[in-house]
Amino acid sequence: EREKERKRERKKGEKERKKTMSDDDGFGFDDGDGGDEFEFEYYDEEDGGEGFEEEETLESMIHNNYLEAKSKYRDDGAKADALVQLETVMDLDENMDVTERTRWSFKAPQMAALIHLELALGSEGEAKASHFKKCLSLYRKAMRALSKLGSYAPKEKNILPALEKLEAHPDYNELLELTTTTLQARKLAIYHTVRLKLLLRDARHMLDAGEVQKCSANLRECRRISSAEEKPYIFQEVIALEVRVASADNNEREIRNLYHEFDRMSVLPAPEVNAIVREAGGKIHMRERRWGLAYKDFFEAFKSYSDRADARAVRCLKYLVVAKLLMSGPAIDPFAESSAKAHEEKPDIVVMRDILKADRGADIQMFDKIVHDSGHVLASDTFLAGFVATIRASIRTKALLRTVKPYRNVSLEYLAKHLNMEER
Repeated sequence: EREKERKRERKKGEKERKKTMSDDDGFGFDDGDGGDEFEFEYYDEEDGGEGFEEEETLESMIHNNYLEAKSKYRDDGAKADALVQLETVMDLDENMDVTERTRWSFKAPQMAALIHLELALGSEGEAKASHFKKCLSLYRKAMRALSKLGSYAPKEKNILPALEKLEAHPDYNELLELTTTTLQARKLAIYHTVRLKLLLRDARHMLDAGEVQKCSANLRECRRISSAEEKPYIFQEVIALEVRVASADNNEREIRNLYHEFDRMSVLPAPEVNAIVREAGGKIHMRERRWGLAYKDFFEAFKSYSDRADARAVRCLKYLVVAKLLMSGPAIDPFAESSAKAHEEKPDIVVMRDILKADRGADIQMFDKIVHDSGHVLASDTFLAGFVATIRASIRTKALLRTVKPYRNVSLEYLAKHLNMEER
């Protein structure tokens, strides 16, 4: 009885150790994988091998070696020892029948590839090149294993974070191609989402690099393999990138269509996505002289950028002030919000506050002085520069009404002086 109790305690301790070590290790590896748990039976010479099965022992050896490799790397930073342990995992896995290959044939080489990448980034010369070469070789091995693993489907977080780390590899495009080719071949639903995210991420990189045509091709592929009903949040990201592409091409008609498509979606968008689309919508409304709608969109964009501490919030705050200057209705202080107050002392915003003050005082002379002394704030932004004349006309109209209000007759010379104009 004591011997049986000892064995039960040992099994319980092993399960607890597995549970503790199965947390995410920073590589994006999760050992849960949909409840694929192992029940271990331990061989003990004293009981004549009761409960011993060769196949189960081999799987348990593979699993335990993998967990030990994780522990050595994560807890001790012993990368070399972790690689040795992972080699053991791969060797043991290759001893299994091909039809019985386990998930470790994918997980072990992928983790080893990432460790070699980290070692390469901390090395120089031949050592660096050697680690990069081993990284690429092991990642190819992981993808080959994944393509043969039947129904096994790694979680999304086991693929995307690994690729993010692999961006530092000089042959990243080859690694990405290996991944996308494997995912396409497997045709599993989980990889549909991963593929969409890869297409979107690459589209962002392409757009940032000025490769607009390549970015557009990726976005067309996203629309081809998905829809707003299937993947609403991903589809919103597609729209936001399409808005950026249309903005780069000055295609207002396309921006307007995308804005309305986005506006019809009922799901709550991510802050950056919302900010990009609302900023573009605000500009469309401004060009259509729909100042109130522009103010609303710029306000939403500003709040969304501010939530992310994004520098573009300052730009949207400037647009917000201009929309406020031109809209009619009750007086609204754009700087009443705490998030706006945080930018009050920034040079560009100081200029915009002074323009707002000139508008409230119907002081056209003050406005012209601001434009003369700090005109670069407006001129440096092509969108804002296009509204300087409109702002001047608005303030001048207010100044005209204020000037003539007390009088029945006013000379043109008097008006020209107060409106900062030449008499003709």
